[in-house]
Amino acid sequence: MSNLINQSRILLPEVGATRDFYFESGYGSSVDHSIYLFVIEELLSLGVTQVFIPLGTGMEKITPALPKLLRSIVKLVDFSSQAKQVDTLFWPIFEELKVHAIFPQAPVYGFSLKHSQKPSEDLKNLIHECAKLRLQLFHIVMGMQHDLAIEFDLSKAKETLSFLRSEITSVNARSTLGFISGILNSYQPINIDSIGLSSSASTDFINIFDNLLKDDEYIKMANSAYEMGIPERASKAVKSLAKASSRLIKNTAFRKVLKYASKTIELAFFVPSPESGVFDKLVGQRYFPPIFPLDTVRVCAQQAWLKNPPPPIIHKNNLTDEIISWGEHRLIESNIERHKTAEDNNKS
Repeated sequence: MSNLINQSRILLPEVGATRDFYFESGYGSSVDHSIYLFVIEELLSLGVTQVFIPLGTGMEKITPALPKLLRSIVKLVDFSSQAKQVDTLFWPIFEELKVHAIFPQAPVYGFSLKHSQKPSEDLKNLIHECAKLRLQLFHIVMGMQHDLAIEFDLSKAKETLSFLRSEITSVNARSTLGFISGILNSYQPINIDSIGLSSSASTDFINIFDNLLKDDEYIKMANSAYEMGIPERASKAVKSLAKASSRLIKNTAFRKVLKYASKTIELAFFVPSPESGVFDKLVGQRYFPPIFPLDTVRVCAQQAWLKNPPPPIIHKNNLTDEIISWGEHRLIESNIERHKTAEDNNKS
């Protein structure tokens, strides 16, 4: 079980799935967002009270299909203003590359490219890496400005950043990459001791859990978990959270539903020095989102969806209006990997 710390506000993680369909003249396949019904259900079971879904990603299409209880914890947010802030960081890079690149105004992978001549494969690869880093940085900024916990592959982001720093030469562009590197390097893995839900919860679990959420020690623990996102308070907050967790476990009222749990997460322990107004605006709130692994959530949701898929939730267009039946449902890799696979297939 995941820790019942203050993952109460979390950014909905990406989980890819597709559904085949048939119409009179052939067949096709479409991204199926119905898997997110199970993802949100899993997050709710771990004590999450608010799931933030970015508009423009397609994930918001699930809202009408959500049961009332799940719909109550979903919050749709327009992150386009954050997109513009992140995009300004890449202008010096594009200036060096002499290209005009446009990214989606939502946290999804993709870009359009304008260039005076046909771009080389090396140039396209550089823009591809920028698009990956931009998406990764976008998630951090969303967490910063909305006090969210996020899922984020820090090692992959650092690999992307290292590659760009080896290729980019201009002072302005390299200073931008140096600042982003400072953000990523402010994070360190740390093992936290907290509480988890017992798998053998009693029949009066709901009432006990409701009392838990109102308990002073749980509130202290939740406050400590929030402060883990503030670098200068992170170390003290981790210790406070452990103490509050220990006292809760010893409370006879909650012993039936709680157990000790620990997890390795990534926390920021210092704030990089901003070099301009743009950077200062990004880190000005001094909240760096804790990075939580959500592998268990993803796997449980995938297994439940594969076993019993609900009616599909897909993007509507003229083609889907002709659908007469549904076919196989399957999992897919991330948006970035899927886009890269499509590029490779086109080359071959």
